[in-house]
Amino acid sequence: MSYFSKVKVFYKDKLNFWLLNLAGLLVLSTWFLFLFKPIKTSSLAILHYNIYFGFDILGNWSWLFFIPGLVSLFSLLDLYLAIYLWNKQAIWSQFLLLLILLINLMSFVFLFNILNYNL
Repeated sequence: MSYFSKVKVFYKDKLNFWLLNLAGLLVLSTWFLFLFKPIKTSSLAILHYNIYFGFDILGNWSWLFFIPGLVSLFSLLDLYLAIYLWNKQAIWSQFLLLLILLINLMSFVFLFNILNYNL
């Protein structure tokens, strides 16, 4: 079976369809946050907020792009593994898709809060 036909069969499953589309929507909304919430390009930006200590990690504003980039790479790797495992173990494939969705959700919430603090 060719890789393209595996992807078509993989995408036709209802749970896979919804998990992939919701994760893709979160990836796009995470990157659109940078368009709608402009970043101050000053020497220091808030990189982490803790409810006990407040702002505890400061750094260069370009580090704010590191987390969504890393999450995107991790999501692509998980997607490749989910497609690869689809014929062998469907439950592991769906677990990986759920993991993609949850990691992208956490990344979106984290960046939304950090970009609100950097105003």
